[in-house]
Amino acid sequence: QIEILQRADKGLFDQSLTYGHFNLHNQNLFTKPMVVKTTKGNEDFKQDNYECTSMSFVEYCQSESIAIMAAAPLSMGLLTHSEPPVWHPASDELKQACNDAANIAKENDVNLPTLAVLFAICHNDIGGTLLGMGNRKEIDAALEIVERFKSAMHDTTTDSCTCSVSGSLDDGTELRKDISSKLTNVLRDNELLVLNTLLEESGPFQKFWKAGCGYDWDGMKEADLFWSSTQGGKKGAEARMRNRFKESGPFQKFWKAGCGY
Repeated sequence: QIEILQRADKGLFDQSLTYGHFNLHNQNLFTKPMVVKTTKGNEDFKQDNYECTSMSFVEYCQSESIAIMAAAPLSMGLLTHSEPPVWHPASDELKQACNDAANIAKENDVNLPTLAVLFAICHNDIGGTLLGMGNRKEIDAALEIVERFKSAMHDTTTDSCTCSVSGSLDDGTELRKDISSKLTNVLRDNELLVLNTLLEESGPFQKFWKAGCGYDWDGMKEADLFWSSTQGGKKGAEARMRNRFKESGPFQKFWKAGCGY
């Protein structure tokens, strides 16, 4: 996204939707140094045109008045009590770490998705969190989580937050401590115990944080892998799609009759 934001005219974008970079095992929105373009104009992005900064993606967006939304607080199914989907691009090592986290939660009678969502929604610099829901039960559960957070974190008369959390460009230790402290009024005793267990030095995610790889999801790489496994690749899929919308396509009679179903 940074390439797009830098190429665009100032003020063209007022918000940025990120994916999988702020959750229990990954806080790279706040902790990963930005790599930015150093030349002006719309020159081709070459390796020697980049430099590493001390600025995080959140700080960059704030400096440009761009609001941030964060999607995938459950990391596309990793932070649940079920097996992640077979297509999930995470390493086996990270999948095992998330499974260990789920077991720690289960042993303490804690719902890991609930804990993960509460963690993800508590940072003031995240304007919105996008959570996928597949049925009425999951919608009700999400609403209950939000109501829990709102009830605990907001004064009922002034509707103002009782504390705030600031990001820091390091391995995220201080950031996670701040979030844990902020959630003290929200979490039940067993939930707080699990959260602190996951965040401590011996927790399942420490090796990823120390390596600076809380898990980077390379969307372009995954897209290329997807198309390479599709019959005919991207061009073949595009040709099939165009064929469906031709006058002789299978859906034309429904559209002409005005009853697409």
